[in-house]
Amino acid sequence: GSDSVGGACDGTASAHSPGPLKLIIMSATLQVEQMQGNRLLFPSPPPVISVEARQFPVSIHFQRKTPEDHVEAAFKMASKIHSRLPEGGILIFLTGQREIDHLCEQLRQRYPTHARKPERLQPKRLAEKGQGA
Repeated sequence: GSDSVGGACDGTASAHSPGPLKLIIMSATLQVEQMQGNRLLFPSPPPVISVEARQFPVSIHFQRKTPEDHVEAAFKMASKIHSRLPEGGILIFLTGQREIDHLCEQLRQRYPTHARKPERLQPKRLAEKGQGA
């Protein structure tokens, strides 16, 4: 949300700054008007460019409190979604390659029949697939 962007923008103008901050924010769930009108972030409303893309129905699952072990929590949530909801993709955001590898290994162990098809549980790297950078 806008809280994380606010933290990233705070204090960007300084004597060492090469000029105004140029920022691109991409999000499927961003409330554009609320963020654009936030005078603490932007003294004057910044321009907004909206790029239309394919949209698919999405269900958002999250925990109200940050768990102590977020990788384990992601594993449990993905397992719950996989076993209880109709077939579809699951998108999980993690902070680094080690966490991604660990979660993929846990999923391979839990669902060994899917492990025979490595592409189903391999981390997708969009830049390598030519789908973005």
